[in-house]
Amino acid sequence: MKHLDHPALAHGNLLWLFPTLCYLVTAALTINAIREYRRNGTFSIATLGFIGGTSMWWLEWYGDWSAYLQYNPSQAVVPWGQTLWTTPYKPYWMVPAYGAYYAIAIPGGLAIARRVAARVPKVPRTLVLIVVVGVFFWLFDVSIEIPAVTHGWWTYTQTFGPTYHSARGGMLPLAYPLSLNTAFVVVVAIMFDRRGDRGLVWFERTARIGRLAQGARREATRVVVWCVAITAMYFVFFMGPLMILRGIFGHPDPYVP
Repeated sequence: MKHLDHPALAHGNLLWLFPTLCYLVTAALTINAIREYRRNGTFSIATLGFIGGTSMWWLEWYGDWSAYLQYNPSQAVVPWGQTLWTTPYKPYWMVPAYGAYYAIAIPGGLAIARRVAARVPKVPRTLVLIVVVGVFFWLFDVSIEIPAVTHGWWTYTQTFGPTYHSARGGMLPLAYPLSLNTAFVVVVAIMFDRRGDRGLVWFERTARIGRLAQGARREATRVVVWCVAITAMYFVFFMGPLMILRGIFGHPDPYVP
């Protein structure tokens, strides 16, 4: 499929910065996961979220197509090529970016929400989680994407609703599709907050992880279960609806066809 390169991505600045940060954060989280297992013989929920988040990276290209997002063509790309319902350029750094992004976004928002909930015990806990996690995630995402659009790392080629416009002509929609991504993050945060007596989330209990003896087999099973469950939830609450909405209401686009 032929496409054009968006003019806002010409001569991008500091193209090395974001990928470098992604690789560094992912390396730190990986080292922490290894130390955690050696020390405790088990993985924390935050580490499992990091691993599960990383496993979702391949869905990003379908979401980018759905959201009319194009990456700077000067970056190294995975040998995927341009396929149906995917964005044309697929940078390597997206693989480590996914785990790092959600490892900060979800535990960070949840930690703040728990503190707020403790100070306002009369307010329903679920409501506190929805508001605090949602606001935190929106601010977190925008703090990344505004510099990205400003420096030409990526841009949205069509937008709906309120939009940030950079001096170079890049665009960042501030409401959609970010609202769908926020819904996914809020759902996962609430799930993290509602763990059972053994500290297991619902899909771990469904997979009967609690019946396994502590050790390598148990943790390996948990990793597989987390990767499958988180990816499925990501598709159901975010990527699936996003793809359907472009398929129904979207318009032809020369940059992300």
